Amino acid sequence: MSDLTAEDIAYARAVFDGLVKEFVRFRGPMPPTVSRARSILDRALTCWISLERHDIGPDGEESVSENIGSHDVAKMLGVTRRTVQRNAESLGGKLISGSWVFDPNNVGVDDVAS
Repeated sequence: MSDLTAEDIAYARAVFDGLVKEFVRFRGPMPPTVSRARSILDRALTCWISLERHDIGPDGEESVSENIGSHDVAKMLGVTRRTVQRNAESLGGKLISGSWVFDPNNVGVDDVAS
């Protein structure tokens, strides 16, 4: 699965859409299961594009250390989660699929403006 790319998922989605178009043309309305499958393909493509944009493999193979979330950083620094999110870029955070992730080795108290 590591050879899978965003282009592969986009291709599968295009083929899927072509098949659905023909199904609807000859048989009528699209069943709810087909709609759900299209939604799953869309989410997979969005996630894959986000991972590729951040140069991270599907299994998080970018870094050797374990990344942590904003909640854990807030506990480490003794501040609120919102404060961490406001200062995420200066803390070295990366926004991945709508969530901030941090390398715990790069997070310091001096980086937070309370």
